[in-house]
Amino acid sequence: AVRQLQENLKKLGYYESGSVTGNYGPLTEEAVRQFQRKNGLDADGMCGTQTQTKLFGASQGGGTTSSTLKLGSNGSLTRYLQIMLNTMGYSLSVDGIFGPNMEAAIKHYQSKNGLDADGICGGGTWSKLFSQYRVNVSGTGVQKFVNVAKHEAQIGFHEDNGNNINPYGQWYGSNGSAWCAMFVSWCAYQAGILNTTVPRYSYTPTGAAWYRNRGKYHKRSSGYTPKVGDTVFFFDPSKGRIAHTGIVTNITSTVVYTIEGNASDGVIERNYSRSDSYIDGYGRNGGETTI
Repeated sequence: AVRQLQENLKKLGYYESGSVTGNYGPLTEEAVRQFQRKNGLDADGMCGTQTQTKLFGASQGGGTTSSTLKLGSNGSLTRYLQIMLNTMGYSLSVDGIFGPNMEAAIKHYQSKNGLDADGICGGGTWSKLFSQYRVNVSGTGVQKFVNVAKHEAQIGFHEDNGNNINPYGQWYGSNGSAWCAMFVSWCAYQAGILNTTVPRYSYTPTGAAWYRNRGKYHKRSSGYTPKVGDTVFFFDPSKGRIAHTGIVTNITSTVVYTIEGNASDGVIERNYSRSDSYIDGYGRNGGETTI
């Protein structure tokens, strides 16, 4: 999300001397303040909803408020759709704004695929897109699973309005719901290992049970050494159950590194002490240790 912010600020001339690092430092904050002053906003240096709306979409827009995208839509889901379309041969600016060029691209895609060419990306168009779109990363099996997750972290999808509307839930068929498990399922689907190595799940306890029933679930407290490509599950004491999940991307003797969806409303990289009690356990996917 910060990378996207920096890219847009640079494009608009507010961050010309800064680098796109993904870190929200003093240069980024000052660029945001300059943008806010220029656009009649409270120059607090924080990229809140009003600033995001001005920066990423039309002034009357409010970011992603629906999974149905059309002329005038703006925000993170529109940006993700632009990335998908460009991967499939179109040449759109990845700016999160559904303008005339994007409408024309959707109409062309719909016409080519036997859909009603109305320029609106609704359920039918999304379904067709997801049946054809493939993340372009290297590797096979579990390694590709990890590489897909890294690709998605680099894109850095982040909800605009905390409403759980996201591409992974749209693919899964349950948009608007908590989506950490759907993100893991999406990465497995793109890697070609869904329902063989990694389950298709939207409810985290169900995913853990899938591994447990196959003798592939390892509690953190057992001393198990996690492997790259394992599915990690987290325990929420307030809910009294496993309530979050992600993908292991690296480990050391003391730290486990992950990529998680629906983490602070986005796809982000995190790391934990391997003894952290938040970690309930791991679903073993057959990857290799890095220790």
